[in-house]
Amino acid sequence: MSKIYQYRPLPEYLELKNSEIDGLGIFTKKDITFNELEHNPIVNTHLVFHGRVERLPAGGWINHSDNPNCIIYKTQIPYSQEDCKDYYYVGIFATRDIQAGEELTIDYNKSFRVLGMDYVFNPK
Repeated sequence: MSKIYQYRPLPEYLELKNSEIDGLGIFTKKDITFNELEHNPIVNTHLVFHGRVERLPAGGWINHSDNPNCIIYKTQIPYSQEDCKDYYYVGIFATRDIQAGEELTIDYNKSFRVLGMDYVFNPK
């Protein structure tokens, strides 16, 4: 019997919860050790193709912190085809050990530069 694929905007070990930072945030249900996912992101947040940036569902829930526990990097599309050479994902990676129940955060000012965007985060 073949397994039916069911779309999940977040992996099973992440969940949306109320955030003390702003609105909702992404929290981990399990401990994530630094380098545990060295070559795989915790979750992909954006897809970039031919210079156009598309936010994926998880990209809308990552909150800013001046002392973040994650950083974003470009990652490869899981297959390589000549017509997809200008496509890549942007995912978040742990910058330190993260405890279960902790919110995942990034520094917006540094992270948007990875996407080739100028952005200055100014909280109220």
